[in-house]
Amino acid sequence: MQSKMLQKLIAFCMLVGLILTCSNVHAVQIQDITRIKGSESSVIIANGLVVGLNGTGDGGKFDATNRALAQTIAHLTDETVTASEMSKSKNVALVALTAKIPASGVREGDEIDVTVSAIGSAKSLENGRLFLTPMIGPYQNAPIFAYAQGRIHVNPDNPATGVVYGGAALTKSIMTNFLDEYGNITLILDEQHASMDIAVLIAEQINAVYSPDEYASEVGVTGVIAWAEGAKSVKVRVPQEYRHHVPQFLAKVQSIYIPPDFIRGQAKVYINTTTETIAIDGAVQFSPNGISHKGLKIALITPAPKASEFNPTVEEQTYLALMPKDNKSAQLQDLIDIFNQIKVPTKDQIDIIKAIHKSGNIHAKVIID
Repeated sequence: MQSKMLQKLIAFCMLVGLILTCSNVHAVQIQDITRIKGSESSVIIANGLVVGLNGTGDGGKFDATNRALAQTIAHLTDETVTASEMSKSKNVALVALTAKIPASGVREGDEIDVTVSAIGSAKSLENGRLFLTPMIGPYQNAPIFAYAQGRIHVNPDNPATGVVYGGAALTKSIMTNFLDEYGNITLILDEQHASMDIAVLIAEQINAVYSPDEYASEVGVTGVIAWAEGAKSVKVRVPQEYRHHVPQFLAKVQSIYIPPDFIRGQAKVYINTTTETIAIDGAVQFSPNGISHKGLKIALITPAPKASEFNPTVEEQTYLALMPKDNKSAQLQDLIDIFNQIKVPTKDQIDIIKAIHKSGNIHAKVIID
């Protein structure tokens, strides 16, 4: 008897665990709709020289390259060399260098890719090598963060540009700083979810996990750990016990779940004019009186009094009247379905949706790329 009861209890616990697991699978975490201020990517830059070109450089005619080459030689070997002596050096090109520092930061010794672009009239960087070049931050008096060098892999579509894979070796660690001067972090909502309601909801979810009573002595005048600053950001005070373990606190905050039904927010329409793609998120309603467009035609067959079924009179018009049912707004998805049935080109569909949006008759946020 006890064995059967134990089996039932185990089965019940497993069922509860399965339900909770499934609910989490369909939920959304805070990290899915926000980023942390301070975790943005950055760049380091430099001007350098590419050597070893087969007569495709810009040396000789480009004074800036001649001077840079002369300065490099003077620094390494011959201090008496001049720019005019470099006027026949066509195997050299002056280039701009850029390396992207990932949002997670980098550590001393890490190697990152370097993008190389010719500054002067170099025709191609094919077979060239980037000469050892210090790279700095994009601000005045920035220190050296890395040294770049290596073989250039040329862009086949534009041989005056290329990449040195793993070409920049970091000499300094670039750490991500999340805390402001008050010991707070800021969560930035992505554009698709930036709204006052969702920002407040995120703050409430964080406060539900980190009870204000637990941190009453340090939450300050707000009385809470987190609060919405506006539609785009949420401020979170880092508890004192986590001040030296900020990443651990951030991991816990970002893993907090939010039921997806609560963050659906405003319905949206996404349009990519390049790929001619239309995506609809949610029940998007619209309420136009009618649509007229060059790519939209309806054929009406009206038999004349003396015409037969084999000889009807065909009329064409470029006007489609739309009458929502029960005086309610129609669904945009229904309109697109009709467009697809009568084979309206996607480009024309996009033009029509943009026109309806411009008239203020789409009751949703329209995002056009």
